[in-house]
Amino acid sequence: MTSQDKAQKDVMQASQVFSVLADDRPGDLVLAWDEIKRRGRGWVKRASDGLNLLRKIYAEEYEKVARVIKVDK
Repeated sequence: MTSQDKAQKDVMQASQVFSVLADDRPGDLVLAWDEIKRRGRGWVKRASDGLNLLRKIYAEEYEKVARVIKVDK
């Protein structure tokens, strides 16, 4: 498995986890996002970069998460 394959697999798994959390435990996503924001701009930038990657590859899952955490699109 190449590092690119692993990265794609990681993003796929993250999209699945986010989808389940958005459906079944949206409050947990809100708490996590609030904690990321509390930790500062660097954390928000890294999390936002990850969400942007999710949006490009798994748009449906991204939309679920964005609605829950009320992120700007």
